[in-house]
This record gives sequence, C-alpha cells and structure tokens, in this order.
Amino acid sequence: MLLKVTMYGKYYIHFVPVDGKEEVHYHVNAPKPIRVGSAKVWIYSNGRTEIAKQGSVPISDLREICLHIQENYLFYLRKWEEFFGFLKIHGEPKKDFTVAKDETTGDYVVREKRKVSEDLSRIAIFKQKYGIKSLPLSFEKVIIALPETVWIEQEPMYADMVKQTLDKPKTK
Repeated sequence: MLLKVTMYGKYYIHFVPVDGKEEVHYHVNAPKPIRVGSAKVWIYSNGRTEIAKQGSVPISDLREICLHIQENYLFYLRKWEEFFGFLKIHGEPKKDFTVAKDETTGDYVVREKRKVSEDLSRIAIFKQKYGIKSLPLSFEKVIIALPETVWIEQEPMYADMVKQTLDKPKTK
C-alpha cells in the first residue's frame, strides 16, 4: 500500500507504511506512486534535502522536486509525523523530533521532542531557583515550548514576568 502525499507536476511524492522504520524520506516517481524505480529523498530538520537514490527520475527534475520539498518541508514533516507518530531525522537517529506550533510566533517549527519528565524537571528547577511556589499554566506551556538554547537566554526575563504576575493583587 502506497500513500500519495502530494504531486509535483507529473511526479508523485509519497511514502509507504514500512518506511516508518527509517528516518524521514519520500519516494518520488511517475506516472504512478510505486516504490519500484522511485527516487528517494531524505529530509533534514532544517529543511535541507538529500538525494539518497535517483531511481528512474531525471536528475534535473529531481533537483527541482528537492527544491519544492525544501520550500515546503514543514508540510512533508507534518504528514510523516501524522501518519507514523514520530520523526526520526536522517543523520540524527538518536533524537526524536516533532513539528510543533511555536507559542510565541504561531509558526510551525521543527524541534527536538523532550520527554515529559524533562519538561517537568525544567519547571521544577525554575520554580526552586526563583522561589516560586505555583506557576500559572500559561507560563508552564511557554517554559516547555522553548528550545533549550532560547530558554537559557530568556529564563531571567520569564522569572521577572512570573513574579510580577504573582505579585499583582487579585481583583474581583
């Protein structure tokens, strides 16, 4: 069973259910979405593509399709994740990724998936470090959503925001 994800010109861009054992990639071919003779294209977490196998697709067409995939990589990563439930990225097999909506910009981004225990640990450390007993849910969501590098940079700012929010007198 082949799953047609989309078409680009006369080419089918698709994956098959057994592909879930591998890192994110798509098969490309025409005139039908079949695996035999198809090209294989890896997709990286930053949108870069790599031709793993040319198959019967002319290289000039395949390069154009790779550019199309790069421009729309979040769409292709989301389709893969919706079907298989996870993203393993070529070249980074030890990490799990997810396509998620960025809480601050509203844009979809690819980020490393963290375990729930890691998220809870980050919240617990934050609360202990700044002497905060309870944390509004909206701040917990932000703390969990931010990538580690951004969190390290913005943690003091969030601590000030939380303290200001908690220090405000409650009005009826």
